Amino acid sequence: MAKRKSKNLLVLDGTLTSVDRNHKTMFSRQAEKKHILFVCLVLFVIAVLVLLTTQGMISFCISLQDETEIPGQTDVPIQKFGDDDALTVVWLKLADDGVGVEHVILTRYEPSEDLVYLTPMPPQLSAGERTLAGYYAVGGGRAVADVLSQTLGIEKVYYSTIDYNGIKSLVSEFGGVTIDLPCSINYTDPDGRKSINVAAGKRVFEGGETARLLNCPQWPEGVNQQRMMYTKVFAGLINENLIPKRADAIDKLFGRVTPHIKTDVTMDVIQKCSGGFSHLATVNENGSIALIMEIGTYIDANGAIRCSGDSFENMKILYGDRKQQA
Repeated sequence: MAKRKSKNLLVLDGTLTSVDRNHKTMFSRQAEKKHILFVCLVLFVIAVLVLLTTQGMISFCISLQDETEIPGQTDVPIQKFGDDDALTVVWLKLADDGVGVEHVILTRYEPSEDLVYLTPMPPQLSAGERTLAGYYAVGGGRAVADVLSQTLGIEKVYYSTIDYNGIKSLVSEFGGVTIDLPCSINYTDPDGRKSINVAAGKRVFEGGETARLLNCPQWPEGVNQQRMMYTKVFAGLINENLIPKRADAIDKLFGRVTPHIKTDVTMDVIQKCSGGFSHLATVNENGSIALIMEIGTYIDANGAIRCSGDSFENMKILYGDRKQQA
């Protein structure tokens, strides 16, 4: 009996042990699930924090980069130009005899407005006590420049004179000039040296042909049309030669002009205005920097040719010193 009881006890103990083990296994699996869930939750929170922190750091770095000056990267300052950078010149086309004035063209190189203004004026235009031609007769180009300076409110006006041979050699110096001729010109010069026969149209004219064309006295619309063609030739020379590739060689460009004219514009004046000229050349990518502005005239009671009121005011605005207008 003792052995049997012992055996039964052993069996019972083993059963209990087995049940006990099963109970422990179920508890462990639930604990592991909770542990896994807890770890996942922690990892999720960490990931969110890392993401937020990373975005914040990126925003901070971008902001810092925007505010930090990068070595070698500088803002290009906008250059401002004033009256000292501008240049006003009155061009006087002389008659073949070199005594009288046939045409007057006022020009202003204005870098603050990215333009070169040109205005043709009749020599018979009255300014003060005399006509422009009258001032030239008593005091040469300097007298004409001075009266325009006083009348239009310009601190300094320079002058340049040019004749038939000067036009010929100047245009040849630059390899010709493009002219859009509105009409055919057929003129036979009495001595045969300045005859011209050309058809209407746009093309490049060489120096001698240009000089003969402009010298022709028989234009369909008279002397005013001839004067306008002179002005267009000057505008063409500016548009085609004051260009970006010559922006750093303004002194050389001026040196190519001076042998063909007489002027009181010196190299010192050009160097003083070189910044303005270089700017004008740089912005003249399309070859259209020269702007021709015509004036209106009338004949007063005494028979004098005068500039109309509106035109005179416009001339002061275009050619007068900007600091005085401000």
